[in-house]
Amino acid sequence: MMTEFRQELIDLITATFTATPFDRIADGRLPRLLGADGDYVGVSPESQSPTPQQHLDQQTVVLVQFYMKYEKTRPIDPTLVLSPAAVEDVVQKFQVAVQSAIGTGSTGERWFYEITSINYPADPVGQKTRAEVTVTVRGQNPAIIETI
Repeated sequence: MMTEFRQELIDLITATFTATPFDRIADGRLPRLLGADGDYVGVSPESQSPTPQQHLDQQTVVLVQFYMKYEKTRPIDPTLVLSPAAVEDVVQKFQVAVQSAIGTGSTGERWFYEITSINYPADPVGQKTRAEVTVTVRGQNPAIIETI
């Protein structure tokens, strides 16, 4: 389920951002220093676990990283200020795409997914040019064995 879900998110990102494509959409975690030469997206697994209340259900967490281009200066310019508007716009478009996709492609194993958190970590020069979005998918726990 994890691999298929990651691919579904990659396809959703590719379709959503056709007018302004990213330099690279990676099936994996992005290195922290990436972004000095362009805009990147990474989609990587974070965790899989049964829901705390009902072990019949499983939560699968995927991290989607949007690393927008940052200004790499040597030495670091202490007066440099970059607007976070570009990454905020990307996250907004992604939120709308996820909201529109909820319920499509549902199976017995995967019921729905949702954005559960958005963080804006600083880039290597201290600016807010990136976002890390946590997407949680909920579905049937494959570890449960039915007995008669």
